[in-house]
Parts: sequence; C-alpha cells; structure tokens
Amino acid sequence: MEIFDQIEEKYVEGYNGVKLHTIIIGTGEPIMLLHGFLDFWESKSLVGHDWGGAISWAFGYKYPELLKKLVIINAPHPKIFRKKIEKNAKQRRSSGYIFQLLKPGGEQSLLKNDMMGLKAAVFGTTRKKNAFTEEDKQKYIESWSQPDSILCGVNYYRANRTIEQSSGIIDVPTLVIHGMKDNFVRSIVLEGLPEFVKNLQIVKAEKSSHWVMHDEPELVASSIKDFIND
Repeated sequence: MEIFDQIEEKYVEGYNGVKLHTIIIGTGEPIMLLHGFLDFWESKSLVGHDWGGAISWAFGYKYPELLKKLVIINAPHPKIFRKKIEKNAKQRRSSGYIFQLLKPGGEQSLLKNDMMGLKAAVFGTTRKKNAFTEEDKQKYIESWSQPDSILCGVNYYRANRTIEQSSGIIDVPTLVIHGMKDNFVRSIVLEGLPEFVKNLQIVKAEKSSHWVMHDEPELVASSIKDFIND
C-alpha cells in the first residue's frame, strides 16, 4: 500500500479561529512535523524546518513540559540569528531577501516572470542533482499558485519583526540538523548554540543546501530515528 493511501487529511481549528491543514498517519506517540516557507506538507518526513523550525524553537522554550524532544532542520535559534544578521556581513548578505520581502508588495517579486524567483530559490539551490523530479516541481508550483499562498508565507516575516523578550533557553533534548552549504542560513548560526540548548546534538550535512531533506533524505531520516529512539 502506498504511504499516501494511509493518510488522514483534516483541518484543525486553532487559536482565534485559524484553521490549520494537517496530515495524520501512523500510531503511537505523536511526532509533529512543521514545514517551512516555500515548502508544503508533501515535501517531507522531518521536523521543524525553516519557518517550521522557528516556530519549534519558540514552542520549545515556551512549553518544554509538552515536549520530550525537539528536532530543528536548517532553522537558526532566533536570538543567535538576530545577532548574526547584525554583526556578520556574510549572513546579512544572505538574509538580504528578507528585507526585500518586507517592503509593501514584496511578495510580488517572487511571483513575477512565471515564478522565476520561487523556482530559483528552491529548485536552483539544492546540491544534489535532480533533487526535485519534474512531478515534484509541478506539485510545488500548484501549491504556490493557490490564492494568497505566497502572501501568507511572506507575512511570517512581517509578523516576526518584533523580537519577543525571552531567555530562549531550551531545556529538552534537541537535535539540530544543518545543511552546511545553505545559501540562506549560514552555518555560523551553529556558533553559540550550547549557550541556549543544554542537551544538544548537531548533525552537519556537509554537502547539503537549505533543502537538506531533499539533498540527503536518508541522513535526515536516520538521524531523527536514532535521536527519538535513543
């Protein structure tokens, strides 16, 4: 049986009437998988990537009593990321797209010329040849083409401009997997992590881009499996 034949698709109503699209599969203790911007639910079997990782960091230090373990994929700790953007020229250049997106109508830069910006950011930055099949690419384009899909993603950046006052300390065991060839989130964001994470494991995917789950899916899956079963 194909794995997609086993899924349950449902919408869950969250805070303030927000509806969340969820995909449920399997039994046992739950593992919540949160994808990031430009990705969508069908893109993985991993935990807290990109914006999903940013949300996971925040949840980790706000509600540690609700977690046993935390997994972060190519998503910088917010306090470290702010410092690196301010003080490191390389990371500031790599984050330049953020400031463009924050401008009024900034999301249109990703959609013009037949979504050239979106395609380049995702399909053009992987390190593994043919990381995305033509079928994969078409599914991404269909997801991006939904009404306000890209606007909603860009609004994450706009809503996150105010840094919350918090220690940022993570008390639960945490695995960080990072693609070391990430053009957007440089590996320097790994520096200083032990100051915020007491029980930390880091897996460096030396040849992977920001889309490490596509470049090295076996490494991501095995690292998560070993971590949660430890």
